[in-house]
Amino acid sequence: MPTPRIALTALLTSLALAGLASAGCSSAESGTPRAGDPPSSEQSGEQPGERPSEQETTSAEPAPTGDTPSVDRPKAVDLSTVDLCAVVSGLPLPEYQLDTDRPPLAGESSLFPGEKDCFVNGIRSNVSLLVVAARGNNAAEYAEFASVKSKSETTAAGFPLIVLTPQAPGSCMGVLDVNDDQMLYLSYSMANPTGQPVTPQERLCSTVPAIATAVAGAL
Repeated sequence: MPTPRIALTALLTSLALAGLASAGCSSAESGTPRAGDPPSSEQSGEQPGERPSEQETTSAEPAPTGDTPSVDRPKAVDLSTVDLCAVVSGLPLPEYQLDTDRPPLAGESSLFPGEKDCFVNGIRSNVSLLVVAARGNNAAEYAEFASVKSKSETTAAGFPLIVLTPQAPGSCMGVLDVNDDQMLYLSYSMANPTGQPVTPQERLCSTVPAIATAVAGAL
């Protein structure tokens, strides 16, 4: 039978071995990670408090390659402040074969939803004019994507004007750049494409710049 001294020695030895085993499972130096510890923010690349699933995955936007070209205009016109039918009423309408015995008709545009338009026609001459204040539309971009057979650039009272010749022979359009992302849309057409008299498309398109010049001069 072991003596009390031997039993005490064995107990102390067991306790010492247990302490050494426990110390071996943790780091000996402060800051050294232990097995099972999550990586620190420095190791993972995350910001403190950021979940891995919340890290940004989008790349940075490309740097601009240059300034947006400016448009040469005599002034910038805010179409929100323009009374279109007041402008149209002041045009030399008889020069464009348009009637003056009744006021132009103001309305809501179906071509540019939410925008204002103004319409006037010439009953005997079978022509009509539609003017739309198309805010939120860039004239150059609109013309670029317009499905027409020809386009020509000119100016009207100093404002850039693009004349658009559509496939249908009974009409001609123009887009007048009056401000950044604001344009006036003009359509000079036969009121009844199958009626009489017939106005050739060339004449319609040659009249659009004159109308645009008169409109621009009234802004």
